[in-house]
Amino acid sequence: MVIAAALAGPLLLASTARRMLDVVGGGTRAMTTLALLNARGYSRRMTGAIVPLALLLAVGTVQSGASNALVEATGRHVRESVVADLVVPGPASDREAAAVAGLPGVASTAVVRTVPAKVRLDEDYADLPVLDTWSWETSSLLVVPDGGGFVDPEVVAGSLAALADGHAIAVSRDAAPGMTRIGDPVDVRLGGTETRFVVAAIYERGLALGDYLIGAAGADRAGAGPVGGRTLLVRVADDADVASVRTAIRATGLTATDVDGYARGVQDGAARQQNLSTALLLALLALVLVMAANTLVITTRSRRSELARLQRAGATRAQVLKMILTESMIATATALLVGLACALPALAGVGQGLLGAPVPDVDLGVLGALTGTVALAGVAVPLLTAVGATRPR
Repeated sequence: MVIAAALAGPLLLASTARRMLDVVGGGTRAMTTLALLNARGYSRRMTGAIVPLALLLAVGTVQSGASNALVEATGRHVRESVVADLVVPGPASDREAAAVAGLPGVASTAVVRTVPAKVRLDEDYADLPVLDTWSWETSSLLVVPDGGGFVDPEVVAGSLAALADGHAIAVSRDAAPGMTRIGDPVDVRLGGTETRFVVAAIYERGLALGDYLIGAAGADRAGAGPVGGRTLLVRVADDADVASVRTAIRATGLTATDVDGYARGVQDGAARQQNLSTALLLALLALVLVMAANTLVITTRSRRSELARLQRAGATRAQVLKMILTESMIATATALLVGLACALPALAGVGQGLLGAPVPDVDLGVLGALTGTVALAGVAVPLLTAVGATRPR
């Protein structure tokens, strides 16, 4: 949309300036009228200054909003996918799991664990060793109880029941959008050993459970062994008190929390991961800001002779600077509107895809900071450049 705005910008800016001239008529001051005439007559030049500023606002707003939506969706997926009363984050050994299972009030327990692995979905380069290396992606396998009774990944095709035979794998829809079907092979590499699984189910909640689910038999077949992070899921008997069971679990030296608390912890971890993306984004936006400032400086300096002619024609230096200020305010306001017009539809799509509602998730703090940065750069840089360009020599 930013590219579309860049292509249509001169026409839109000229049309807007023309309408503003029709509204203000001849009753406004000369330099304001001249600024609008410049916006109409030199709309292409002004668009060159608007696009980098709009890009700065749009990219920053979309990235920050998408990060917030991703963190929120991760927490929601965790709450919906964990079917238990209490969660004991790992590591929980077999002995500790057995001790928890024997506590009064505990109806059943199950251990889920995450196993680091490499996965290959595309076999096109299997016969080309050089290219085959790039077809393996680093991922993880979540080993779930047979039948998946403690987790609900929201299966959209197939069934988790097949995971019990050791040859089946469930794949998140996000792992390979539109590329994976029931019955397709998936190669898994653990410790240098490759094992082929067959897709038995496709599910939605990959943000909470990861991209791949296998059963205990599948983990043994792949040679996973005891490695991997372990999480103990606990169901409390109907006639027992959840708080009392939690206290009993804590008395064993383990930490227990409800599903909401566990989801908040996962969200915090996802937010920390997004902080790295935010840092990289800030570096990118700093580069865009420098590019925008350079464009504004070059554009304003190229008008040195034009500003000198205005002064020779009788315009005072203050009037010329007022004209530049008015033009800069028009350009900055347009950049803000274009940036928001590009960002909001994208965030609405992110909201629909991750949260199920086409409502933009806007980080108001980031939006305010970006708006201030765009306003400061769009107004101050041309004005300061014009101050130097109009200084008497």
